[in-house]
Amino acid sequence: MALTSTQIKFLKSFYNKAAEICPKYNLKAIGAITAQAMCESNWNKSTLSKKYYNFFGMKCGSSWKGASVNMTTKEEYVPGTLATIKDYFRAYESLEEGIEGYCKFITGMSRYKNLLGVTDNIVYIKNIKADGWATSSAYVKTLTNILKTYVEPMCMENDTESNVLSEYYPAYDGYSISIGVALRTVGEDFSMANRKKIAKANGIVNYRGYASQNLALLELLKKGKLLKP
Repeated sequence: MALTSTQIKFLKSFYNKAAEICPKYNLKAIGAITAQAMCESNWNKSTLSKKYYNFFGMKCGSSWKGASVNMTTKEEYVPGTLATIKDYFRAYESLEEGIEGYCKFITGMSRYKNLLGVTDNIVYIKNIKADGWATSSAYVKTLTNILKTYVEPMCMENDTESNVLSEYYPAYDGYSISIGVALRTVGEDFSMANRKKIAKANGIVNYRGYASQNLALLELLKKGKLLKP
C-alpha cells in the first residue's frame, strides 16, 4: 500500500509524540505502539481517531469517568467471523491526550504488566495480543507488517533525521511523463539511488523503477506533494 502524504505526516507525527510521552510510563516499544495505532485507527481515517483522538479503539469499561462516545465496531469472537456491535469508547481532546490515555490504560491494568520496559517491538506485539487486547486472529501479523513496512523504514532509520517531517519538492508543471525528467527540471537529483530514497519517503516500498511507481511519484510531484527524503 502506498501511503498518502497525509498518512505519512500522521505516522511521523504520532511516532514523534509517542517517543516523547510513552517512555514516561515505562512503555518503550515505540515502533510497536505506533504500528498498533496505525492499525486500530485505520491510519487516522476512523471517526474515533480523527474526531475523538482515540487511536487504539479503547472502550470505556466500568472504571472510566471521562468523556465517551457510542460507536459501531467489529469484533472477531469466532475465528474468521466478524460480529458488528455497538459500544462506548473513550474520547480525548488532542493527540497528546490520546497517547497518554493509552499509556494510562496499559499501566493501569495488571494483565498488561508484561509490556512495561519491553524494548523489542515484536515481543511487545505478541505480548499485547496474548494479553487479550484484540480479537483479530491476524493481529500479530498485521501489526508486524505495518512495523516492518512503514514504521521502521520511515520513522526508525537514522532516528535523528527520519523523525523530522520532510519538506516537499517544488511542483513540476511540465508535460513530460518521465519522473527523471520532471525531477531534473525542478533541479533535483534524478538518479536511481535518489529515486529509491524519494519513493521510501513517500510510502512506496520496494521501489524498482516500475512504470506504476514512477507515475505515482510524478503525480505527487505535479501536485507539489512529493516529500523529500
